[in-house]
Amino acid sequence: LQVMQPSSRAVRYTAHVFLPLLGPGLAHYQLATETFGTPLHVVVTVAQGDNLDRFLHMYYRVCLKRNSATHLHLVFLSNATRSFALDELIQSYSKSITCYHAEGLSIMDATSLVVRSLSDHTQLLLMKLDLAFTSEFLDHCRLNTVRGKQVFFPVPFSLYNTALSAKYIAGPSLGYAGFFLHHSYEVACVYTSDYLANARPLPQNKLQLVDQLIFSNLYVMRALEPHLLRPYEYGRCNVLNGQQKKDCILSQVEAIGSKKLLASLVATSYQLDW
Repeated sequence: LQVMQPSSRAVRYTAHVFLPLLGPGLAHYQLATETFGTPLHVVVTVAQGDNLDRFLHMYYRVCLKRNSATHLHLVFLSNATRSFALDELIQSYSKSITCYHAEGLSIMDATSLVVRSLSDHTQLLLMKLDLAFTSEFLDHCRLNTVRGKQVFFPVPFSLYNTALSAKYIAGPSLGYAGFFLHHSYEVACVYTSDYLANARPLPQNKLQLVDQLIFSNLYVMRALEPHLLRPYEYGRCNVLNGQQKKDCILSQVEAIGSKKLLASLVATSYQLDW
Protein backbone atom coordinates (compact mmCIF):
# COMPACT_ATOMS: atom_id res chain seq x y z
CA LEU A 1 0.00 0.00 0.00
CA GLN A 2 1.59 3.29 -1.11
CA VAL A 3 0.61 6.92 -0.45
CA MET A 4 2.21 9.57 -2.67
CA GLN A 5 3.38 12.92 -1.32
CA PRO A 6 1.58 16.05 -2.58
CA SER A 7 3.39 18.16 -5.20
CA SER A 8 5.81 15.31 -5.84
CA ARG A 9 6.03 11.90 -7.49
CA ALA A 10 7.88 10.55 -4.47
CA VAL A 11 6.21 7.91 -2.30
CA ARG A 12 5.48 9.36 1.12
CA TYR A 13 5.36 6.01 2.89
CA THR A 14 4.77 2.34 2.18
CA ALA A 15 2.83 0.02 4.46
CA HIS A 16 2.98 -3.78 4.26
CA VAL A 17 -0.35 -5.28 5.33
CA PHE A 18 -0.17 -8.80 6.73
CA LEU A 19 -3.74 -9.09 8.03
CA PRO A 20 -7.02 -8.65 6.12
CA LEU A 21 -8.20 -5.04 6.03
CA LEU A 22 -11.87 -5.88 6.32
CA GLY A 23 -12.75 -6.41 9.98
CA PRO A 24 -15.60 -5.65 12.40
CA GLY A 25 -14.54 -2.00 12.63
CA LEU A 26 -14.78 -1.47 8.89
CA ALA A 27 -18.05 -3.36 8.65
CA HIS A 28 -19.56 -1.10 11.32
CA TYR A 29 -18.28 1.98 9.50
CA GLN A 30 -19.86 0.73 6.28
CA LEU A 31 -23.31 0.74 7.87
CA ALA A 32 -22.77 4.26 9.23
CA THR A 33 -21.60 5.41 5.79
CA GLU A 34 -24.67 4.14 3.99
CA THR A 35 -27.01 5.48 6.65
CA PHE A 36 -25.68 9.01 7.03
CA GLY A 37 -23.65 9.52 3.85
CA THR A 38 -24.75 10.46 0.37
CA PRO A 39 -24.87 7.75 -2.31
CA LEU A 40 -21.75 6.64 -4.13
CA HIS A 41 -22.20 7.72 -7.76
CA VAL A 42 -20.80 5.17 -10.21
CA VAL A 43 -19.92 6.74 -13.59
CA VAL A 44 -19.37 4.24 -16.43
CA THR A 45 -18.77 4.96 -20.12
CA VAL A 46 -20.31 2.55 -22.65
CA ALA A 47 -18.56 2.14 -26.03
CA GLN A 48 -19.33 -0.04 -29.02
CA GLY A 49 -18.72 -3.70 -28.21
CA ASP A 50 -18.81 -3.31 -24.42
CA ASN A 51 -20.60 -6.05 -22.53
CA LEU A 52 -23.31 -3.90 -20.92
CA ASP A 53 -25.47 -6.95 -20.26
CA ARG A 54 -22.88 -8.57 -17.96
CA PHE A 55 -22.13 -5.33 -16.13
CA LEU A 56 -25.79 -4.50 -15.42
CA HIS A 57 -26.50 -7.99 -14.10
CA MET A 58 -23.48 -7.66 -11.81
CA TYR A 59 -24.61 -4.19 -10.68
CA TYR A 60 -28.13 -5.47 -10.01
CA ARG A 61 -26.79 -8.32 -7.86
CA VAL A 62 -24.30 -6.21 -5.89
CA CYS A 63 -26.11 -2.87 -5.59
CA LEU A 64 -29.78 -2.79 -6.63
CA LYS A 65 -30.84 -6.09 -5.09
CA ARG A 66 -29.43 -5.16 -1.68
CA ASN A 67 -30.54 -1.50 -1.89
CA SER A 68 -27.04 -0.16 -1.39
CA ALA A 69 -26.47 3.59 -1.36
CA THR A 70 -25.30 3.89 -4.98
CA HIS A 71 -26.43 5.62 -8.16
CA LEU A 72 -25.32 4.45 -11.62
CA HIS A 73 -24.58 6.89 -14.46
CA LEU A 74 -24.31 5.19 -17.87
CA VAL A 75 -22.66 7.37 -20.52
CA PHE A 76 -23.16 6.02 -24.05
CA LEU A 77 -20.32 7.02 -26.39
CA SER A 78 -21.93 5.38 -29.44
CA ASN A 79 -25.33 4.25 -30.66
CA ALA A 80 -24.94 0.86 -29.05
CA THR A 81 -28.03 -1.29 -29.30
CA ARG A 82 -29.59 -2.51 -26.05
CA SER A 83 -31.79 -5.53 -25.58
CA PHE A 84 -35.38 -5.18 -24.43
CA ALA A 85 -34.49 -6.85 -21.13
CA LEU A 86 -31.77 -4.27 -20.43
CA ASP A 87 -34.05 -1.36 -21.28
CA GLU A 88 -36.69 -2.83 -18.99
CA LEU A 89 -34.15 -3.16 -16.16
CA ILE A 90 -33.01 0.45 -16.61
CA GLN A 91 -36.61 1.69 -16.66
CA SER A 92 -37.49 -0.33 -13.54
CA TYR A 93 -34.67 1.34 -11.61
CA SER A 94 -34.89 4.79 -13.19
CA LYS A 95 -34.39 6.40 -9.76
CA SER A 96 -31.06 4.59 -9.37
CA ILE A 97 -29.81 4.60 -12.99
CA THR A 98 -29.33 7.67 -15.21
CA CYS A 99 -28.44 7.39 -18.91
CA TYR A 100 -26.54 9.99 -20.96
CA HIS A 101 -25.84 10.10 -24.68
CA ALA A 102 -22.45 11.58 -25.58
CA GLU A 103 -21.81 10.32 -29.09
CA GLY A 104 -18.59 11.69 -30.55
CA LEU A 105 -17.04 12.69 -27.22
CA SER A 106 -13.93 11.14 -25.71
CA ILE A 107 -14.12 9.14 -22.48
CA MET A 108 -12.73 12.00 -20.37
CA ASP A 109 -14.94 14.63 -22.05
CA ALA A 110 -18.04 12.50 -21.45
CA THR A 111 -17.00 11.78 -17.85
CA SER A 112 -16.45 15.46 -17.10
CA LEU A 113 -19.85 16.26 -18.57
CA VAL A 114 -21.51 14.01 -15.99
CA VAL A 115 -19.31 15.15 -13.10
CA ARG A 116 -20.18 18.82 -13.71
CA SER A 117 -23.89 17.98 -13.39
CA LEU A 118 -23.43 16.70 -9.82
CA SER A 119 -23.02 18.63 -6.57
CA ASP A 120 -19.59 19.34 -5.11
CA HIS A 121 -19.98 16.95 -2.17
CA THR A 122 -20.79 13.95 -4.39
CA GLN A 123 -18.52 10.93 -3.99
CA LEU A 124 -17.63 9.39 -7.37
CA LEU A 125 -16.50 5.99 -8.59
CA LEU A 126 -15.15 6.37 -12.14
CA MET A 127 -14.62 3.01 -13.83
CA LYS A 128 -14.68 0.97 -17.02
CA LEU A 129 -17.45 -1.36 -18.11
CA ASP A 130 -15.19 -4.42 -18.43
CA LEU A 131 -14.66 -4.56 -14.65
CA ALA A 132 -16.71 -6.24 -11.93
CA PHE A 133 -16.78 -5.48 -8.21
CA THR A 134 -18.19 -6.68 -4.91
CA SER A 135 -19.81 -4.81 -2.04
CA GLU A 136 -16.48 -4.98 -0.19
CA PHE A 137 -14.84 -2.88 -2.88
CA LEU A 138 -17.56 -0.23 -2.56
CA ASP A 139 -16.75 -0.05 1.16
CA HIS A 140 -13.06 0.41 0.39
CA CYS A 141 -13.87 3.12 -2.16
CA ARG A 142 -15.88 5.06 0.44
CA LEU A 143 -13.36 4.64 3.23
CA ASN A 144 -10.25 5.49 1.21
CA THR A 145 -11.63 8.73 -0.26
CA VAL A 146 -11.46 11.88 1.88
CA ARG A 147 -12.85 15.11 0.48
CA GLY A 148 -10.16 17.74 0.03
CA LYS A 149 -7.43 15.38 1.26
CA GLN A 150 -7.22 12.01 -0.51
CA VAL A 151 -8.25 10.22 -3.72
CA PHE A 152 -8.11 6.46 -4.31
CA PHE A 153 -6.90 4.63 -7.42
CA PRO A 154 -7.32 0.88 -6.72
CA VAL A 155 -5.27 -1.76 -8.55
CA PRO A 156 -7.72 -4.27 -10.11
CA PHE A 157 -7.17 -8.02 -10.38
CA SER A 158 -7.29 -9.49 -13.90
CA LEU A 159 -8.58 -13.06 -14.09
CA TYR A 160 -6.95 -15.60 -16.38
CA ASN A 161 -8.96 -17.71 -18.79
CA THR A 162 -10.91 -19.76 -16.24
CA ALA A 163 -11.83 -22.42 -18.81
CA LEU A 164 -8.12 -23.16 -19.22
CA SER A 165 -6.92 -22.80 -15.64
CA ALA A 166 -9.82 -24.75 -14.11
CA LYS A 167 -9.20 -27.65 -16.46
CA TYR A 168 -5.54 -28.14 -15.63
CA ILE A 169 -5.21 -26.83 -12.08
CA ALA A 170 -6.13 -28.89 -9.03
CA GLY A 171 -7.00 -26.69 -6.05
CA PRO A 172 -7.07 -22.90 -5.63
CA SER A 173 -3.97 -20.87 -6.45
CA LEU A 174 -3.87 -17.06 -6.54
CA GLY A 175 -0.88 -17.10 -8.86
CA TYR A 176 -2.76 -19.23 -11.37
CA ALA A 177 -6.03 -17.31 -10.95
CA GLY A 178 -4.77 -14.04 -12.41
CA PHE A 179 -2.58 -11.00 -11.79
CA PHE A 180 -2.86 -7.43 -10.51
CA LEU A 181 -2.90 -4.70 -13.16
CA HIS A 182 -0.23 -2.45 -11.63
CA HIS A 183 -0.16 -0.28 -14.76
CA SER A 184 -3.92 0.37 -14.66
CA TYR A 185 -5.31 3.73 -13.50
CA GLU A 186 -8.76 3.28 -15.04
CA VAL A 187 -10.66 3.26 -11.73
CA ALA A 188 -10.82 6.32 -9.49
CA CYS A 189 -12.63 7.13 -6.25
CA VAL A 190 -12.79 10.90 -5.86
CA TYR A 191 -15.12 13.68 -4.76
CA THR A 192 -16.66 15.96 -7.40
CA SER A 193 -15.09 19.10 -5.92
CA ASP A 194 -11.60 17.54 -5.96
CA TYR A 195 -12.04 16.32 -9.54
CA LEU A 196 -13.23 19.66 -10.90
CA ALA A 197 -10.63 21.67 -8.99
CA ASN A 198 -7.67 19.65 -10.26
CA ALA A 199 -8.76 18.30 -13.67
CA ARG A 200 -7.72 21.53 -15.39
CA PRO A 201 -6.87 21.54 -18.20
CA LEU A 202 -9.13 18.61 -19.01
CA PRO A 203 -6.99 15.42 -18.91
CA GLN A 204 -6.85 13.25 -22.02
CA ASN A 205 -6.83 10.01 -20.00
CA LYS A 206 -6.86 8.69 -16.43
CA LEU A 207 -3.05 8.56 -16.24
CA GLN A 208 -2.87 12.30 -16.95
CA LEU A 209 -5.54 12.82 -14.30
CA VAL A 210 -3.32 10.99 -11.80
CA ASP A 211 -0.41 13.31 -12.63
CA GLN A 212 -2.60 16.37 -12.09
CA LEU A 213 -3.83 15.06 -8.75
CA ILE A 214 -0.30 14.19 -7.59
CA PHE A 215 0.83 17.76 -8.20
CA SER A 216 -2.17 19.13 -6.29
CA ASN A 217 -2.59 19.26 -2.52
CA LEU A 218 -4.22 15.81 -2.46
CA TYR A 219 -2.81 12.46 -1.42
CA VAL A 220 -3.09 9.82 -4.15
CA MET A 221 -3.61 6.38 -2.61
CA ARG A 222 -2.87 3.16 -4.50
CA ALA A 223 -3.65 -0.30 -3.11
CA LEU A 224 -4.17 -3.82 -4.43
CA GLU A 225 -7.90 -4.52 -4.66
CA PRO A 226 -8.85 -8.22 -5.00
CA HIS A 227 -12.55 -7.28 -4.91
CA LEU A 228 -12.23 -5.33 -8.17
CA LEU A 229 -12.00 -7.85 -11.02
CA ARG A 230 -11.48 -7.83 -14.76
CA PRO A 231 -12.97 -11.09 -16.11
CA TYR A 232 -11.38 -12.80 -19.08
CA GLU A 233 -13.54 -12.33 -22.17
CA TYR A 234 -12.52 -14.04 -25.39
CA GLY A 235 -13.29 -12.26 -28.65
CA ARG A 236 -14.02 -8.82 -27.21
CA CYS A 237 -11.35 -7.28 -29.47
CA ASN A 238 -13.12 -8.21 -32.71
CA VAL A 239 -15.31 -5.09 -32.78
CA LEU A 240 -12.34 -2.71 -32.39
CA ASN A 241 -10.07 -1.24 -35.06
CA GLY A 242 -6.55 0.11 -35.42
CA GLN A 243 -4.35 0.66 -32.37
CA GLN A 244 -7.22 -0.05 -29.97
CA LYS A 245 -7.55 -3.56 -31.44
CA LYS A 246 -3.79 -4.17 -31.20
CA ASP A 247 -3.70 -3.07 -27.55
CA CYS A 248 -6.74 -5.21 -26.78
CA ILE A 249 -5.20 -8.31 -28.37
CA LEU A 250 -1.98 -7.82 -26.40
CA SER A 251 -3.93 -7.60 -23.15
CA GLN A 252 -5.91 -10.70 -24.11
CA VAL A 253 -2.72 -12.67 -24.74
CA GLU A 254 -1.39 -11.60 -21.35
CA ALA A 255 -4.62 -12.78 -19.68
CA ILE A 256 -4.78 -16.28 -21.21
CA GLY A 257 -2.78 -17.76 -18.35
CA SER A 258 0.40 -17.48 -16.33
CA LYS A 259 3.72 -18.24 -18.01
CA LYS A 260 4.24 -21.14 -15.63
CA LEU A 261 0.88 -22.67 -16.55
CA LEU A 262 1.37 -22.23 -20.30
CA ALA A 263 4.89 -23.62 -20.11
CA SER A 264 3.70 -26.69 -18.22
CA LEU A 265 0.95 -27.28 -20.79
CA VAL A 266 3.43 -27.10 -23.66
CA ALA A 267 5.95 -29.30 -21.84
CA THR A 268 3.38 -32.02 -21.21
CA SER A 269 1.90 -31.73 -24.73
CA TYR A 270 -1.63 -30.93 -23.59
CA GLN A 271 -4.14 -29.93 -26.26
CA LEU A 272 -4.71 -26.16 -25.91
CA ASP A 273 -8.41 -25.91 -26.68
CA TRP A 274 -9.37 -22.52 -25.24
